[in-house]
Amino acid sequence: MSNLRCFVEDTDQLELALSYGVDEPVLCHPLFDARTQQAPCSLQSLSPLIRILQAHERPICLNVDIQYHQHQHELLTQLGTLINEQPIDTLRIQDLGLLHAIHQQYPHLSLCYCPDTSQQNYMSIQALEQTAKRHFLNNELALSDIQRILDHCQGDFELQIFGPILIQYSYRRFYADLSNHPKQTPHCYDAEDKDHPNRFYRMIDNHHGHLMMAHFHRNLLPYLSQLMPLHLRSYIVESRGESTTYLDQALNLVTDCLAQFKSDPNHYQFDRARLDPVQQLAKRPFKAGFFWANLTDQDRPQVTQLTDDTLTYLGQIIHIDKGSWMSIELETHCEVGDQILIATPEDRRIQFPLSALKDLDGTPINKSHGHEIIQMPWKKGVSTMSRVYRQDPPR
Repeated sequence: MSNLRCFVEDTDQLELALSYGVDEPVLCHPLFDARTQQAPCSLQSLSPLIRILQAHERPICLNVDIQYHQHQHELLTQLGTLINEQPIDTLRIQDLGLLHAIHQQYPHLSLCYCPDTSQQNYMSIQALEQTAKRHFLNNELALSDIQRILDHCQGDFELQIFGPILIQYSYRRFYADLSNHPKQTPHCYDAEDKDHPNRFYRMIDNHHGHLMMAHFHRNLLPYLSQLMPLHLRSYIVESRGESTTYLDQALNLVTDCLAQFKSDPNHYQFDRARLDPVQQLAKRPFKAGFFWANLTDQDRPQVTQLTDDTLTYLGQIIHIDKGSWMSIELETHCEVGDQILIATPEDRRIQFPLSALKDLDGTPINKSHGHEIIQMPWKKGVSTMSRVYRQDPPR
């Protein structure tokens, strides 16, 4: 049976997590956690959290985002002291250098490799099987990629089921280096995408560097029917950078949905209205992200190839800039003035005269001989994987 994990930063969050039956709360400390919005403080603040976990007979897991690098020598020394003095069971590590160093020096520790923003596939996981027995499957993996990893790899795997998503991380500080903001004080702000009004990206600037969060939060609760057959070791709720109230609402929703699915998996259905309380706190939409976008085999019907003698297959839609242009992987001749028919995976048929063409650089063109990617004006109702045809006069 899969267990549930979440991140906790203080005793209030830890007690909250335990009240919801979280199997393995992950301890976060400002010295080691890159997403912190707290200033650095003494490692002694971990002691009461560890005592609470021991009293509840829970494993002691610590998140460590620092790098195995000379500029973090002092932090590495403090980490070694902590491991020697406290009964740490598991470290969650994102830096490969640190992962191997800890494995060599502390072989008794359980290690979880957590590549938040780096590429991940079954071969990269196989290369680490002797070092890390646990792996966080990052948020860029589609369901098909996850299944491929499970088919080829051994170990315990976990997946983020809910919460904010980290999409960029640099140890360089962008905001503090360009302002008078005190460097030891973390700063958090929202940046609006000028091309997409009301789309806000959370930025965190702290002593670990600069982080950028996605403009939406992840929610995989509608997809439990696809998730549960994977038999992953655990699911994790992410709430770092959010309030304790957010964590409370998230755990309430997640634990309730998991219990509902367990009691009646054949009739489970996610009620999106239940997102309202936590969405008001997040002030962002909730989406499945890349996990859903690549569910082409299960969630999206295959496009039936049209066989009408008056239709010539041109290619497939591979990218859409809504309200602007669509990119087509073109296989044959196409030119301005052609009558176009697009067949979508949703079985829609969209017809229009081709009024303009552009190459990938955005340069207007009148025609293409195929075997390249071109752009044509966006049309409402078209989705990626749609098939594009030219309507020829009857013979």
